[in-house]
Amino acid sequence: MKRLLCLLSAILVSGCGTPRFVVDPQRVQQYLTAHPDRPADVRSALATGTVVRGMTRDEVAICWGKADRVTTEEKDGIVTETWLYLQTQIAGHTHRTTYYRYKPVKGAKFQKGLVVRWKIWSRD
Repeated sequence: MKRLLCLLSAILVSGCGTPRFVVDPQRVQQYLTAHPDRPADVRSALATGTVVRGMTRDEVAICWGKADRVTTEEKDGIVTETWLYLQTQIAGHTHRTTYYRYKPVKGAKFQKGLVVRWKIWSRD
């Protein structure tokens, strides 16, 4: 019985983390209908769930979902907002406590409401 509980716990914990976000084609179509002026590269990126330079916050949310962590910093009068998407991993445990760490898997930086750069980290 103890072995079965350990196995079930391992299966449940391995499922933790940022779930893979699936782009909703209907949501993309509704957005593009409401915003016909968006550039061609942004329009095609939305259809595939890819983030490109010049996307708005709404467009990144359509592609990647809600960010796990949002930070804002100002440097030399330029405000940069960073969105991070995290994967939860077990960092260790004691007999009563499990410790987690949150590893970034992708992120986007915005200035004046538009993506200026983005990154996808490897998932190892």
